[in-house]
Order: sequence, then C-alpha cells, then structure tokens
Amino acid sequence: MDPAIAPHSVASPATLPATPPQGPTGQSVKQPMHPRRLWRWVGWMLALFLAVFGALTAFIAWQLQPENLRQRLEVQLSAQAGRPVHVGSLQYTWRDEVTLKLRDVTLPSSPTTSYALRIGSLQLRAGMPLMPAVRAAWAIRNGAPIELSRLEVQGLEWQAGPTTAPWRVDQLLVLGLRKAAAPEEKISATAVEAQLGVATVRLANPAWTPNATQFVVQVVPVNLREFLPTLGMAVPPTQSPQAFSQVGLQGACRVTPREWSCGTLQLQLDETHLEGSVSREATWRFALQADRLNLDDYLPPDNPRDPPFVVPWELANAWPVAGTLKVDELQMAGLRVKGAALEIRFGAQGLVVQ
Repeated sequence: MDPAIAPHSVASPATLPATPPQGPTGQSVKQPMHPRRLWRWVGWMLALFLAVFGALTAFIAWQLQPENLRQRLEVQLSAQAGRPVHVGSLQYTWRDEVTLKLRDVTLPSSPTTSYALRIGSLQLRAGMPLMPAVRAAWAIRNGAPIELSRLEVQGLEWQAGPTTAPWRVDQLLVLGLRKAAAPEEKISATAVEAQLGVATVRLANPAWTPNATQFVVQVVPVNLREFLPTLGMAVPPTQSPQAFSQVGLQGACRVTPREWSCGTLQLQLDETHLEGSVSREATWRFALQADRLNLDDYLPPDNPRDPPFVVPWELANAWPVAGTLKVDELQMAGLRVKGAALEIRFGAQGLVVQ
C-alpha cells in the first residue's frame, strides 16, 4: 500500500504520555496522596518523635540522677565559696512539690577565712511542682525572685576560729523564705526558729537587706547554767542556786553595719521583769526599768565551793557596757529600797555600780 495514502496510525493508550488532570481553567490539579503513603509518612514521623522523646527523657533522667546532681552541686558550691565543699548525699522528690535533701555538708577553713561550717542534714521544699521549680531555679541566674515554703537544717556547726569552741544549732527551721528580684536583694521570711541545745530562739518576720536587718526576736526562758557551758562559757557562782535559771527576752531589733538597737525590749531574769531598750555603736548602752530585784541572790557566795569566777576581761574590753537600771523595789544586804536607780558600767576598769 502506498504510504502516502496509508491511514493514520493511532498509538495505543499505554504509549500515550501521562497528562495531569486539568481543571476548568486549564490548571493542573494535584492528586491526593495515596492512603498507604500517607500512613507510611505518619509512621515515620511518629517513630522519629518517639526516638527523640525517648533520647531526651533518657538524657534528663541521667542528668537528674542524684549522684550527678550531687557532683554538679559540689562544683558550683566550691566555685562560690572559693574552696572545696563536700556534699555527702543528695535526695529529691517531685510529686506534689519539689523536696531536696542534703546530708553531711562540710565547708572547711582556708588560709584566708578562719571558720568552718558543717551541716548534718539540710532539707528544703519549693512549694511548687517540678517544672515551675525548674524554671524558677533557672531564672535565679538572672536575678529572679526565689520562694521556698520550708527550709530545715539539722546539726549545724559553725566555728569562728581554730581555738574557739564551735557554735552548734541542733535544728533551724525557716518558713516562707523569699528573695526579691535583683537589684533589691531583699531576703525575708515568715518565721525562723532555732534550737540551740536547751535554748529556743524565734524570729518573727525577719527581713535582710545589704543596709539593715530587722526582726522581732524571742528567746524562750532558759536555764543559763545549762546553756552557757555548751558555748564554752560559765555562769558566776551566786548565793541563790536558782539564780539565772529562767532568763528570756522579747523585742523588736534592727541591725545595721554601724549600729545595733532593740527597742520595746522585755526581759525576764528569774522573778524579775524588765522593760526598756538596748543599743550598740562603740559601746553597748541600755536603759531598763524593773519591777523588783533581789540583788543578794546574784552576789558571790560567802563560802564558795567552786573555783573563783574569772571575769572575761577580753569580752569586757571588746564590748564595754554602760547604762541605767531603775528598780521599783530593790533588795540588797537585807534592805529594801523603793525607787532605786543604778548607774552600771562594765569595761576595762571592771564593774562599777553607782
């Protein structure tokens, strides 16, 4: 057959080029993803998410292991203190609120600072769940405020020097501890209570700033004959064996770098109740009013059995005392005096009473 008049050949559908479907305006229309490909893509994304989440969880769990936290805390505390700090153990929980507990914390003395600090147990509660507590701890580095619902310390020992007896606090409890945001640097608390052997000291609404410290102090009546020996001090022998068996105080105090002052002070000395104020700049000064005082009870005994009391002259030279004491009823040498007024000085010249 003549090729010129041969009929036009028609290609089979299999050989035709694929033409994407077109819309009414002639634009191509995307075909939807096949369900198998869609589910495969979702499966890969889910597997990737689970792998990343698992790795992140494992990393956080490793970072939050108590031993790792203890080592990092030692490094940070040592850097802040400028000398090695040892933390014996660390425990924490984060259920309803974050609780952190440290044991056997020691801060040794160094050539530049002659004091050492030892803490048997320290426990704090943040009063918030884990994530808010983590955000708060991270924000501390930027000067953000701090708030702790409870801070408890047991077995705290502080030694001012190599030759001095250590001060020991059996238990220290701080409630509602707050630190204001920088640059205010104000630290306050709702209440503070310290147990020092047989003595109990309470502070109400204390507030610390770089320029001043204010608090209301209460010392629960304590027997000084039992308490002072724990501080390496002694009570002078007296005619009455009951002297200094009930000593306490309460008052509002303010402390600055240059001055101490306690106004509206109430003191108890056995059966004597006193009111007044005490302050210190270069000298301790006081102005007290007492209801009644039996001075004979506090005089040295006629036939002392114990060795004579040694007056701490070093303390007298460092902290001289001067003030007035007015007594409504004073008993001395068997005599009773109404409306007595005494001028008292204690310093390098000894004890002077006029």
